[in-house]
Amino acid sequence: MEHIERRPEAKVTDQQEEFNIKRELKGLIWYICTGIALLLSFFHLYTGFFGNFTPMIQRGIHLFLVLLIAFFLYPSRRGAKFGWWDAVLIGVSLVLTFLMLPGFTPQSQLDRGVMGLTDLEMVLGWGLIALTLVATRRVLGWPIVAIALVFLIYAFVGPYLPGILFHTGLDFEDLSSYLVWTTEGIFGMPLGVSATFVALFILFGVLLEETGAGKFFIDLAYAVAGRMRGGPAQTAVVSSALMGSISGSAVSNVVTTGAFTIPLMKQTGYSSRVSAAIEAVASTGGQIMPPVMGAVAFVMADMTGLGYANVMLAALIPAILYYIAVSATVYFEAGKAGLKKTPKSELPNAWEVFRKGFYLFTPLLVLIVCLVFFQYSPTLSAMYTIVVTAVLLILQSLIKEKSLPFAALIRSLQKGGELLVPVATACATAGIIIGIVGATGLGVKFSQSLIDLAGGFLPLALILMMIACIILGMGLPTTAAYIITAVLGAQALVEMGISLMAAHLFILYFAILSFITPPVALAAYAGAGIAKSDPFKTGFTAWRIALPSFFIPYLFVYNTALLGEGPIGEVIWVFFTATIGVISISASTTGWLMCKLGLVERILWFAMAILLLIPEVYTDLAGFICLAAGLWIQMVKRKKKALIPEHLSGSNQ
Repeated sequence: MEHIERRPEAKVTDQQEEFNIKRELKGLIWYICTGIALLLSFFHLYTGFFGNFTPMIQRGIHLFLVLLIAFFLYPSRRGAKFGWWDAVLIGVSLVLTFLMLPGFTPQSQLDRGVMGLTDLEMVLGWGLIALTLVATRRVLGWPIVAIALVFLIYAFVGPYLPGILFHTGLDFEDLSSYLVWTTEGIFGMPLGVSATFVALFILFGVLLEETGAGKFFIDLAYAVAGRMRGGPAQTAVVSSALMGSISGSAVSNVVTTGAFTIPLMKQTGYSSRVSAAIEAVASTGGQIMPPVMGAVAFVMADMTGLGYANVMLAALIPAILYYIAVSATVYFEAGKAGLKKTPKSELPNAWEVFRKGFYLFTPLLVLIVCLVFFQYSPTLSAMYTIVVTAVLLILQSLIKEKSLPFAALIRSLQKGGELLVPVATACATAGIIIGIVGATGLGVKFSQSLIDLAGGFLPLALILMMIACIILGMGLPTTAAYIITAVLGAQALVEMGISLMAAHLFILYFAILSFITPPVALAAYAGAGIAKSDPFKTGFTAWRIALPSFFIPYLFVYNTALLGEGPIGEVIWVFFTATIGVISISASTTGWLMCKLGLVERILWFAMAILLLIPEVYTDLAGFICLAAGLWIQMVKRKKKALIPEHLSGSNQ
């Protein structure tokens, strides 16, 4: 148990520079920033209890408070202290707040619809666009800002462009009106989701972490999975699935759980590169793991109109397949490296760990019951979950420390307000892109062009969409990557006969996989910083480990039984064959099953996997014949290896 309680601290390295750029505030400035963060959290708790304001008011207050926090916390360059330029930006933000909020009332919106924008409103609108982009650049870096700037330029130069890029053009007044003074741009659906239930779920996450749930999940995962071959790596898989669903960020999950799991994997024989890659892949999958799935699931529920509970249930089987594939790869990697099981004496007792912290599952169970069984709204479900978590935290403190956890509650509200900044700025900037796509008609033309380019051939269209999702997702937060690609391409997939749920999940899946796809594999780079491994090589290793997962979206597109649709018998059978299929791909890409796989065997196992993944009876039959042949070959090789003296066997591996 000793090594469970002493966790190594994650250190900021050059590879993590863009993930840890918040500056340390002191004195009066710290108090002001903390006060604004608390105000933001209290605002969302108030509206969660008593109902939201009108859309523009709700989203406006949310964004203006976020901008203030962003300019306090995030410097213009790494290491820069709070200075006059930051004060100017904060001052401008305050001026815009007081001048613009009165114009967000329903009556003011109605008047603008009749009279049009005033010159002052046009200037204020462009001021907010500029402030939003500056804040987003500080918080999230250049990638998403660069995309937004390209779209802004496109809005002006459209009349001079050929083909599908042509449009009649927009002027400064049109853009200010459309992007700022309506709910079609900055204050569109993404920011609306951020300003309502996403904010509440972020508060739930930080409260749950304050109860010690993160440590409990890791300890329980280690106690349960530690006895398997490659136990520490299996711990990373399980704990990252649990924590990643709540955090909704692959990078923050890597830095959090990876601070423990990566050093532990290295101690048991995994190389630094493989340790970092395993943690990156495991952490990335948390964003598609129900029940929370991070912020992006709520965005998808709004974009599709299918409801959050339906999104969560549809994502469940693909998420399980993802982690089965990762776990299998981890197991085969351990066998390939000759790693032994962790002795039982060195592991914590699973029952003891569970007995001491089982109550920490209560908020997650309450959330599932509210969303799935009672079918409450996400906002109401989040409020119930927050109340339950806060009560747990209070009771825990009263029992263990004989005092009320005032400091922990305030710390949670402060952290929750600060964690909203990356989500809200990403959503606001994505709103700029969405607004221009809608105003210029680019979305419709892009969809038609994708269909034309694929020649109506669905497999080619899916491959093209996969490439687009990965490219657009590189360097972007998951929510922004999903929104941009879904706006551009989801309709094209639907028009080619794919169900709405399958189309959006396909796009979400590959937007998330961009975090572990070189050359910009952000999650892998974060893990490399902790493991002190080469970032680029770590990225390619993460991609190889996750390779079986790249087949899963194609599976549920062609067979929606994997999304829980259809008779229960069909769902179970398809899940069974898909499980064997992804495990077979893991064996093929790793080159190991019971013992080393030769080239012909690796091809056989890959072919068998493809046969099992095709939803046809005859392909399943052929796949099981190949499976039997592959297992027989492995058993024969293993038996021969057992007959070779131990001092000679090493040379034959």
